[in-house]
Amino acid sequence: PALGLGVREPLADYAALLGREASPLPSMIATVGAAPRTESGEDAQIPPLGFALAQLHGIYVLAENAQGLVLVDMHAAHERITYEKLKTAQDGEGIRTQPLLVPLTLALSEREANVVEEQQARFAELGFDVARSGPQSIVVRRMPVVLDGADVAQLVRDVIADLAVHGQTRRVEESTNELLATMACHG
Repeated sequence: PALGLGVREPLADYAALLGREASPLPSMIATVGAAPRTESGEDAQIPPLGFALAQLHGIYVLAENAQGLVLVDMHAAHERITYEKLKTAQDGEGIRTQPLLVPLTLALSEREANVVEEQQARFAELGFDVARSGPQSIVVRRMPVVLDGADVAQLVRDVIADLAVHGQTRRVEESTNELLATMACHG
């Protein structure tokens, strides 16, 4: 639903108060519902979330688009971007991986180590090189590039937990997006 007040009117008021343009958008926005145009009259490409105006409490970004103001949760936005990168990579050429400088050894329960051994192909699809290194331990040698800087140990444990819950049923196939969402959240 369109807002009752167009964006140009409040911006003009601010411009009069400040003696200058108050936003990078005034010349691009005509009225709500109309296609935005540049000063030369051609169609402008305004991102759906608009252009950032301010950061609030280090948590939110206040942005402006053709319909008005948009409040964006920075953590949720970053998580969504990471998720979309993972999804695109998996659907396209596959997830790019990088070797860990020092392989990570994790102590697990025997049941969790069995899950890793049984689901190595799933881990490979997700961009991890994991292998069982003992009855109750695994070693992680590679991880997705896009998750550089993530807590690899906790991420692998969360993925193992998801796989252990869903087992070898079709649910594993259906839960790929959930696993990618878990990876994006930790990323």
